[in-house]
Amino acid sequence: MAPESGRFGTGIRSLWHRNPVAKVPESSRLPNTAAIALDLCRDPRRVHPMAYSVVVSRGLFSGVSPSAEMVKERKHDRVRLFVRGRVLGYKRSKSNQYENTSLVQIEGVSTKEEVDWYLGKRLAYIYKCKTKKNDSNVRCIWGKVTRPHGNSGVVRAKFKTNLPPKSMGQKVRVFMYPSNI
Repeated sequence: MAPESGRFGTGIRSLWHRNPVAKVPESSRLPNTAAIALDLCRDPRRVHPMAYSVVVSRGLFSGVSPSAEMVKERKHDRVRLFVRGRVLGYKRSKSNQYENTSLVQIEGVSTKEEVDWYLGKRLAYIYKCKTKKNDSNVRCIWGKVTRPHGNSGVVRAKFKTNLPPKSMGQKVRVFMYPSNI
């Protein structure tokens, strides 16, 4: 079995986080997947979950899943239930701009095909104000992804009220609902 090589280095090793516990010398003749299996035997919590699944799927390691121990350690970690996005501006032409439609770049989306999953998803623009309303300084404008804009993963979104100009360049949250799966 020859070591895998690709655009990002040598196979699965490029998926790892830095692993100070189990270092396999580069001069070793072991294939990358076998080296990962060795690392799993030493300390399964230090191996990237993607690498773990590849090794187990190839049958090189049949140990206990590290996820059970990892869940105990991460009991009170925050879980992000949204994808980050950034407001680029309003939809516009050469001389006109249409404030009722905003352009949003969703993190990790770079093609028109990847946008399809986000169509209809809810957006939230969250901002802070000086005056309190309902004992909170935080306000939210809700919106919806309506359609793609161009071929580079930008989407058009309509909000309940038009976004203010200060929102340009600011973050929005793209939630995973409503979902059709």
